[in-house]
Amino acid sequence: MIPASAAKIAAGVAAGEFSCREVVEHFLQQLQQHEPHLRAWVIADAEEALRQAQHLDQQLAAGKPPGPLAGVPLGIKDIIDAAPWPTRAGSSLLPPEPAAADAPVVKRLRRAGAVLLGKTVTTAFACFDPPPTRNPWHPEHTPGGSSSGSAAAVAARMCVGALGSQTGGSIVRPAAYCGVVGFKGSFGRVSRRGVVPVSLHLDHVGPLAPSVADAARLWSVIQGYDAQDPWSSPPAASRSPEPEASLSVVPEAPPRLGVLEAPLLQAASPPLKQAFQAALARLEQAGAELVPVPMPWLDEEVVQQHGCLMATEAACWHLQRFAQGHRERMPWEAYPPGLRKLLQQGLQTPPERYYQALAFQREFSRRVEHALAGLSAVLLPAAPDVAPAPAKAGTGDPRFNLPWSLAGVPSLGIPAGLIEGLPWAVQLVGRWGSDLPLLQVGLWVERVLGPLPVPPNSPGLK
Repeated sequence: MIPASAAKIAAGVAAGEFSCREVVEHFLQQLQQHEPHLRAWVIADAEEALRQAQHLDQQLAAGKPPGPLAGVPLGIKDIIDAAPWPTRAGSSLLPPEPAAADAPVVKRLRRAGAVLLGKTVTTAFACFDPPPTRNPWHPEHTPGGSSSGSAAAVAARMCVGALGSQTGGSIVRPAAYCGVVGFKGSFGRVSRRGVVPVSLHLDHVGPLAPSVADAARLWSVIQGYDAQDPWSSPPAASRSPEPEASLSVVPEAPPRLGVLEAPLLQAASPPLKQAFQAALARLEQAGAELVPVPMPWLDEEVVQQHGCLMATEAACWHLQRFAQGHRERMPWEAYPPGLRKLLQQGLQTPPERYYQALAFQREFSRRVEHALAGLSAVLLPAAPDVAPAPAKAGTGDPRFNLPWSLAGVPSLGIPAGLIEGLPWAVQLVGRWGSDLPLLQVGLWVERVLGPLPVPPNSPGLK
């Protein structure tokens, strides 16, 4: 049987237990079974995926060493260039012509031996209007956004992992709603060239996967300095790539976890608060040291300043891309309501207000770094509640995620159980650059809180 684990697939391919083609055929069957109901894919290209698999099998037969993602089937969020498919970003405004080249993150995946099955659904321009995708746990509940298709495809085991992006909470929140792992690494650690932007100061690209180990394996491949990306962290400011083996080692010593005390957590629903307290008790019983961390400054101003940056920078990009700098030419009729409101807000923002938000971000990042000193991670829920219904009302509340996007620090969402049949997740937050240590803490937390939930009509992890 083909496993639903990137590490086990790569090892099985390397050992000759099964071919890349056999792996891809298995997951294409899953895709064909679930996609008509979930609508997670913009493009699911079976012919191209099988061509990639055959090419990899030929290379392996010729003696080429297998990569860390040999034969692993993945999805790519449709704001990221991946030839030969177009990048439409959930909108008719972008042309249907194929992308001229792969984005650097996609090139890294291909070099590692991954097989791309196609492009996953995003909300329009990676913002917050509801997508067509349905939650694999309950079709009336949102899968979250904007990485809706990536989360649903991984949850339904149509692929072993997928790329998403996060400006506010668009990796960690849909992952939580769909019961999979989502990882947003430190700002600047993954190249954003070839990615349709929302906000230059807030956007992150990261993986969604069935487990922390799989997310870590994907992250280890896509992270790294890109000299042609002006926002990429230069080598002097980032750590050298770690040995692949260390990304699956569970720390023996229990972590020192900061438990957030802030007005922020008052937004959590009573059932989620109760589940979170039970999770804290299990972690403490397993040996974790729980330390109260007061952050009274995690308040509504954080949401407002984040919103100012996001709206202003999104509006600037759309104004130049679709109206050549002329506001009267903006194609308002082509934008869904939520995105239209965001862009109009951005166009009305005075320059001094925008610069105030940039200054707030710098000071806020400093405060977060100081608050996290001496801790393995800060722990909080990944969302205020399970996936809300009806799905058409929106993609959920990002307020538990956007502070960490604003600060640019890594955050990791890990499924922690079910509440009334829907998954919920905890979220680990670390200091900038602590991506590997945070993933290792995540392995420990996952082991304590597991096994991870799987949608009722999807095969379990192997």
